Amino acid sequence: MAATVKRLSVILFLAALTLLSGCIFSPEKKAPRKTVPKIEYLKPISPSSALQNLIAAYQNRDSVQTDLVYADDYDGTSTDPSLPTQIPAFSKADEVRHVGRLKLDPNIVSVFLDLGSLGTWQVLDGYASDPPGWKIIPINNQTVRIEDISRATTWQSQNQVIEYTFKPTFVPGAPAEEDTTWTVVRWTEIAN
Repeated sequence: MAATVKRLSVILFLAALTLLSGCIFSPEKKAPRKTVPKIEYLKPISPSSALQNLIAAYQNRDSVQTDLVYADDYDGTSTDPSLPTQIPAFSKADEVRHVGRLKLDPNIVSVFLDLGSLGTWQVLDGYASDPPGWKIIPINNQTVRIEDISRATTWQSQNQVIEYTFKPTFVPGAPAEEDTTWTVVRWTEIAN
C-alpha cells in the first residue's frame, strides 16, 4: 500500500509539473513582436513640408523616404575653404546610401538633425539661372549629430550656411491643393 501511495504521489507530482509548464502538445509560444510606431510624413505640397520630411527621414534613418525627398537629378555640394581639395558632389544615390548605412550600422545609436524652427525658414524664389518655379530655403543655423559607440565618438557639424533648393513637380489629376509636389534638387553647404 505504501508503494502504491508513493507511486500515486510521484504521478500526481509529475502531472502538476506538466500542468504548470503548459501542455506538452501545445504550440511553442513566441515572444510578442515589438511594434515600431509608423512614422507619419507630410504630403510634400510645399518646400517647407518637403524639408520637414527630409529631417524626419534623416533622424529616423529611413532610406525609403529619403529616396522620395530627393529629385532624381539632385546635386549636393559642400565647400570648405580650409581644405586643400574640393569635396566631391553628392548624388541622390549617395544620400540614400548614407541614410541606409546609418540604419544598418548597429554602432550608430542616435542621429539628430536640427535646421531651426519652421517659423525661421524663409522660402525664396530660385536664382535667375534656375528653371522657373524653383524655390530656396536658406538655413543659417543648423546642427547635425551622429553618435557612434564603436568609436566612442560623436560626429557633429554646426552653424554652416546651407541652402536647400526645391523643384516643383505637377501631378496631373491631383486636387488643386496637392497638384504640385516638391523635392530637393540641390543642396549647397559652405563651411565657416
